[in-house]
Amino acid sequence: MFIHIIIPTGRRIVVEADRYDTIKRVKEVIGQKEDVPAEDLRLHHAGQLLDDDRTLDRCNISEGSKLTLRFRLREDEGGQPTFLLHVVTPTDKTVSVEVGPATTGRQLKTMIRRESEEAFWESEQHLLVRDLEMQDDKTLGDYGITKETVIRMQNVPCLRLHIGSSRESCEASAYS
Repeated sequence: MFIHIIIPTGRRIVVEADRYDTIKRVKEVIGQKEDVPAEDLRLHHAGQLLDDDRTLDRCNISEGSKLTLRFRLREDEGGQPTFLLHVVTPTDKTVSVEVGPATTGRQLKTMIRRESEEAFWESEQHLLVRDLEMQDDKTLGDYGITKETVIRMQNVPCLRLHIGSSRESCEASAYS
């Protein structure tokens, strides 16, 4: 059977499973697809957190069911709790990423590129917090960013100066 998983960014993925598969097994499949450790995933159905040891059948999950995926709150390297940060793109879509106070501007840009369905390369992202552009080497804590903070992204396309230059050379020149 196929079940639909709604991830925090609003994107949906489809997972093929058997009714006797455990929730843990479904999380492992999702983790492989999304490159996230299965132990950091939480699945909810009809508002209820699903237990890893129960089967889809025991949780009344059938063909076409929709499950909501949430990430387990973790701590960053400094022991600070992480939170979901929402970034509004130039096309008014929202990208959600898990961050902590020690996350740098450069790390945030990389997370946005990975999570976004649009191709926003790090060198093209200009992140604005209270009308100030975030610097790559500053942390979210430096800007006082919390889960309530609104971050807006402006996209400035990278100009290519040489015929045949690649996106990678554009990226490299942005950091040199």
